[in-house]
Amino acid sequence: MTKKIIHGYEVEYDEGSDILKAYLEHLEIRLSHEEFKAIFESAFRSDLRKTHLEDKYGNKFTLVYKGENSCLLRKREI
Repeated sequence: MTKKIIHGYEVEYDEGSDILKAYLEHLEIRLSHEEFKAIFESAFRSDLRKTHLEDKYGNKFTLVYKGENSCLLRKREI
């Protein structure tokens, strides 16, 4: 697992997944700080401490809240 800071949040992810790396780049470049914060807070507020995301290609991801300003992003299998 690798960690990367995106909009002030530490995101842990599997560096071996090109799809995951591309989606992280999207989150970093295309989203504003406020947009990413809303996604992070959605995971925080969830009973399961996670939120589901999808890219424009239909790839599905889960953002898991791990602690203050820390989360895990993983690709979901369909």
